[in-house]
Amino acid sequence: LGARSWLLPGVYAILMRLLVLAGVTSPLAFAAVFHALNAAASVFLVAGVYRLAERLYGERTAVYAGLLAALSVPLLYYSTRTLSDNASAIFIPWAFYFAARGARDEAGTGGQYFRAGLMAGVATMIRYPSAVFFAAIGLYLLFTGRGSGLVRLTLGFLAAVVTQGLLDLATWGHFLHSALVYFHYNVVEGRSVVHGVEPWHFYLVRFWKAYWWMTVLAAPLVFIGMWRSWVVNYGIVLY
Repeated sequence: LGARSWLLPGVYAILMRLLVLAGVTSPLAFAAVFHALNAAASVFLVAGVYRLAERLYGERTAVYAGLLAALSVPLLYYSTRTLSDNASAIFIPWAFYFAARGARDEAGTGGQYFRAGLMAGVATMIRYPSAVFFAAIGLYLLFTGRGSGLVRLTLGFLAAVVTQGLLDLATWGHFLHSALVYFHYNVVEGRSVVHGVEPWHFYLVRFWKAYWWMTVLAAPLVFIGMWRSWVVNYGIVLY
């Protein structure tokens, strides 16, 4: 019990309370409002992709990247859903964007790395597996000798971790209760298998069947970009 953060459910609970105070009580009305707000929030994901591409490759590339994100079938299909995956994904491009700003502008970048860690931390608060993106940025900073940037990135991430811990303390009764239960349930006990097991190549096969044309067109460009500048590209591919 308690393997999930109350952050996202808490936001929805506050919204429902506000709707009730405004005289809205229909479940269908709740769903319509949530769907509309979630769709609107997905715009920030597209904006993050645009700003990241603009920072790395210029405005023209950013326009194409933004359009590709905005017209992505999974985003259009899932953006209205009240899933933690959707809400978490909004913050991930921004984490890479701030990391890219820090890596490109060496002077006075402490705040950028802190913001990158904070964005990755908020994404993790909403969906714990998103911590992998913090790890991707951290590994880049480690292997490129940006030790001070790694420290500031970690501080930003820890700010979110402490916030989550306090939220768990207030809701579940123990500091970082949901994160520890989630880790114990899925990793220590290995009970995630109860929810289904697929071969390691499952997503690769599904992605190829659905988007083989996109892969053929985009893969060469992705590898060229990674060869020319791998500031955050490994993290983007992982994303």
